[in-house]
Amino acid sequence: MHDIPDYLTHYYEEGNIRLKNICNYDDVEAEAILTSLFESGQRAWLHPGYLEERREVEAWLYNDFVKKGKKPYLQHPLYFVLGEHDDLFQKGGFFSSANPTKLKIPLSLFDSDMISFTYPDSMPSFNIPQIERGKPYLKFSFRTSKCNMY
Repeated sequence: MHDIPDYLTHYYEEGNIRLKNICNYDDVEAEAILTSLFESGQRAWLHPGYLEERREVEAWLYNDFVKKGKKPYLQHPLYFVLGEHDDLFQKGGFFSSANPTKLKIPLSLFDSDMISFTYPDSMPSFNIPQIERGKPYLKFSFRTSKCNMY
């Protein structure tokens, strides 16, 4: 059994804006940002239609959060990792920077109406068929003092 970390980590590239979500931008600006990230090699996995897929996933996250009786403060989530997951930055990892900037925030700053987690990541979780989504290992939500499986 592993202990659940008591902090969240937001990774970002030094010099870039932190705590932002691409879905908060209008389509033209968001696509320009995504194109720049793809062309620079920073997000080689980006593909045409990514923004539409991301917005669909975030609508699902928002609606699922509300269905659980939660009260979201934001329409679009801010993304963090529970604890740290530096493997995202290894060769062929999620991000291209080998030495990202990290913003660590104590989990205790959040109450259960403010935060939820997906496992695995929200993008692949969305593609799991609806019937599979109810399995406890696919979605869970944390409270500050303990983990509640959904």
